[in-house]
Amino acid sequence: MMDEYTDAQEQDGCYVNPFVGEGLYARYLRNWLSIVPKRQMMLLNFDEWTRDAQPAMQAAAKELCSIPS
Repeated sequence: MMDEYTDAQEQDGCYVNPFVGEGLYARYLRNWLSIVPKRQMMLLNFDEWTRDAQPAMQAAAKELCSIPS
């Protein structure tokens, strides 16, 4: 199910990753949240990251540097 590609989609030339097309990422995020505390996660907006990665990378670096040893 992770990355299904049907014959109809191939014929139509239309393929949408199920994580995006059907919002399935939320299902997997819910699973992760049942294992990993929310305070230990960082979600990045893909559109912002692809438009200008530097602020996202700076935020990630800041978060990683603030983790107590």
